[in-house]
Amino acid sequence: MMDFWRMSGIVSKILFYALGILLIYWLLLKITGHSPTSDQILIMVFSFGLTAIWGIVVVLFKIVGELRELRGEFRQFTKSTESEFSHVNKELNRISVRLDRQ
Repeated sequence: MMDFWRMSGIVSKILFYALGILLIYWLLLKITGHSPTSDQILIMVFSFGLTAIWGIVVVLFKIVGELRELRGEFRQFTKSTESEFSHVNKELNRISVRLDRQ
């Protein structure tokens, strides 16, 4: 099953394109002197803007989620790197002790 943010991203893209096409169509009708009133066009522009803002919010939340994942992976990498360096440090200490004895 799709998660909420992925589904809302798809829905917002569909709404964005549909409202964009409808807005262009209504603007063309208005320019040629046909039916839509100025109020209808303003409402469509407002709806189009809200849909665009919602799409941006969805993308931002997606980026935040990916950054949280990356932060977790970075912490794990840091821990494993520290562990590996401690092993290397122990080995170097053993080698230096052996060299000092000789």
